[in-house]
Amino acid sequence: MKKIKSQAKSAAAFFDRCKKKAEPGIDKVLSLAALNTTIVYGAVKAATEMPSLSSDLALIGTGALLLAGNRYIIDSDHTEKFREILHQANAAIDTDRSASWLKSSVLAGVLGLTLVGITSSYGFGSAKEITPKIERSPIIPYMTSIRTVNDKPKQTIPDVEPIKGVRPAIFDHMGYAPVVKPLKEKYDYMKLKSLEGRIQRVMRYKHITDTIEDLHKMPRNTLAAIAIQESFADPSEPNASNDGGVGYIHMQGTTAKENGLNIYGNSKTTSDYAHGKKIRKLLERCDGQIECAQSYDERFHIVKIVATAAKMMAKCEAKYDSWDKATICIRGEGYIGQKTGRKYLKRIKENLALLDDPEQIRKAAADFEQRNDIKFDAYIKHSAKESVNWMLSHYVDYMQKHKK
Repeated sequence: MKKIKSQAKSAAAFFDRCKKKAEPGIDKVLSLAALNTTIVYGAVKAATEMPSLSSDLALIGTGALLLAGNRYIIDSDHTEKFREILHQANAAIDTDRSASWLKSSVLAGVLGLTLVGITSSYGFGSAKEITPKIERSPIIPYMTSIRTVNDKPKQTIPDVEPIKGVRPAIFDHMGYAPVVKPLKEKYDYMKLKSLEGRIQRVMRYKHITDTIEDLHKMPRNTLAAIAIQESFADPSEPNASNDGGVGYIHMQGTTAKENGLNIYGNSKTTSDYAHGKKIRKLLERCDGQIECAQSYDERFHIVKIVATAAKMMAKCEAKYDSWDKATICIRGEGYIGQKTGRKYLKRIKENLALLDDPEQIRKAAADFEQRNDIKFDAYIKHSAKESVNWMLSHYVDYMQKHKK
């Protein structure tokens, strides 16, 4: 024990001698670095609330200000007296070795904390470290207690009030519960914009779109064709323009709120680039997993977003007596009768033809099987079973019970 204590004292003395040799330069570096990172952290936090261009300009301006400020503090005649006072105070503190170490530790701690804050603001940390810091929207995910009866997963469906306003009350009790595991942890699909890739991805949630189409008596494959158009059937793919639209069927933040969905943060305009940046960061922090993201923004919940889009279309169909016009309503009711609306409808019909093309489906199947070593039919059938994870049966039972 005495030997260990002696070795510890020797090590402490060695480090203290090293620190004495580095003083006062080490504290100058730590002080300036801590000041700089604190200012950068404040600028980064402010920039995340700004549109993309304003954010970039703000960060460039902060960099220029720091360069000029550092030069002024280090080298200006106007700050010479201030530097001398700091030097004397630092030297006085360093005469007490305990106080000297405490001072350096505090400066290093401030520097470390602000660096962690800056990196987490840009989503560089792991999902586990950062997810708890994500701004929480008022969503109540309903994670059921799962039991197995005769090897079949069973969930208890909560008894809730009928629809009030625009939001089905059952949504408050629907989250994501991993009851049925996928055949593979991560499927390998053909590239995003390829026809084969679109077919491969859309088949994963085909049972959900088919079921919700049946609830509203919609033409078969309508919702699947819209999903292909909106997100290439990739529910983690936001709008390419980064304007805040997201979901298996893309929906802007304002539209989602108007239709009763909770969103991550806030969105006040149809094209909200600040909100788009937040969505991108949410996806980064969730490692691209919609199962995580749906807890913060309901547009990532497959059943909720598809059901909401279907409800919007059903309302338009009742108004115009036309599913074609109801389809254009997803693009925007104001586009009915306009060139933009006609172009949108044409693309949806092309997607419908794609889903009815045996040769394209054969190509998609062959490519999928080669990539994943899983039969395409088995993938489709198993994906239908996975709809229980998204609580599709909860929504169907609720809608049938409260059908007007």
